[in-house]
Amino acid sequence: LARPYSATFQRRYGTRIVRRLRPGAQPEALTRGHDVRFAEFLAYLLDPRTRRDEPFNEHWERAHALCHPCRLRYDIVGKFETLAEDAAFVLGLVGAPDLRFPAPPRPRAVPARDLAARLFQDISPFYQRRLFDLYKMDFLLFNYSAPSYLRLR
Repeated sequence: LARPYSATFQRRYGTRIVRRLRPGAQPEALTRGHDVRFAEFLAYLLDPRTRRDEPFNEHWERAHALCHPCRLRYDIVGKFETLAEDAAFVLGLVGAPDLRFPAPPRPRAVPARDLAARLFQDISPFYQRRLFDLYKMDFLLFNYSAPSYLRLR
């Protein structure tokens, strides 16, 4: 939603978020959905109407709801953080060790962790806890710990 090249995505989801969560929104925001604030996006995720009225988009759906780790028996579970190593391992297993998985994306000018810490600094601990609880099963199933910048107590 924050990328300027995602106009279609902004119109589809951003306009819903603005319409539902921003009283007195400007007509341009209602039409384009281009200026959704992080706090509005989180409120949209946590709003029970969101999951009741429409499925989560795969970009913010909980991984366990997409991949069903309790229903399917996976041989390998990879992570984005170790994508290159995981891909090389899988290619070796399938007998194609000479193939190379495309290089991971270049690091951003501002590391994702720093950006996330900045975005969450203005979010109340109450909403941080609710968001963590929404994704808690993913943290447990995929062995992630809560980021240190979250205020969960």
